[in-house]
Amino acid sequence: MDRVARRLAPAVGPDGVVISVEMRRFLAERARRFAHEERYTNLQFPPGRAERLPLPDCSVDAAVNEWTGAIWELGLGPTMAGEM
Repeated sequence: MDRVARRLAPAVGPDGVVISVEMRRFLAERARRFAHEERYTNLQFPPGRAERLPLPDCSVDAAVNEWTGAIWELGLGPTMAGEM
């Protein structure tokens, strides 16, 4: 499971939601299983891409990116940053 999401979950509390977008569907599924096993109830893991987030515009309070190396190497960094 995304380390940032796991650390943010207690900070947003039971009424908040942490959304961790995972590029690969199997990573999202693995993260969901782990969150369920660890009893995190305020985490969501939709599959998606950083440069095309599967969320409505202006629907979150903050955005954090982890593991960005390949995104910048592929030239997608500016698009990702704009989408965030």
